[in-house]
Amino acid sequence: MTLTNPFLPDESSLKIGQQVFTENCAVCHGDQGRGNGPAAAGLSLKPPDYGNGHLDIHTDGDIFYWIQNGISQGSPMPAFKDKLTDDQIWNVVN
Repeated sequence: MTLTNPFLPDESSLKIGQQVFTENCAVCHGDQGRGNGPAAAGLSLKPPDYGNGHLDIHTDGDIFYWIQNGISQGSPMPAFKDKLTDDQIWNVVN
């Protein structure tokens, strides 16, 4: 099954996504998504730097799935499915 983002990356979606990211993701990923948040130093595997094109090879559906379900196999990326709604996750993806 392919997951398709139901939200256009318009001003409203980006604003919501930025707020959700700041409140839930920046502690590890950093305010600008560079993988340098205050909690990153203590992680066994560092968060990726989104400024280096890392996400360009992945679909919105992939990113949604990882935020929703976390990443297993030694990654410290937790699942947010019990904390964020699908709409919030899609807005973060944008």
